[in-house]
Amino acid sequence: MSLVEKVRSLVGDEDDETYRYECENCGNEFESQAPNPNDVDCPMCESGRIHTAL
Repeated sequence: MSLVEKVRSLVGDEDDETYRYECENCGNEFESQAPNPNDVDCPMCESGRIHTAL
């Protein structure tokens, strides 16, 4: 999780759009406020191999 995501999760902002991602390493599906999967790490295994979930 990036620093920006951590701050947003602590502060909260209901207007932020969320995006669904899936980790190519462990298969974990999760949501993030980062619009680009290249800016996201898996919260379970910390892998950077992320793609948009279908």
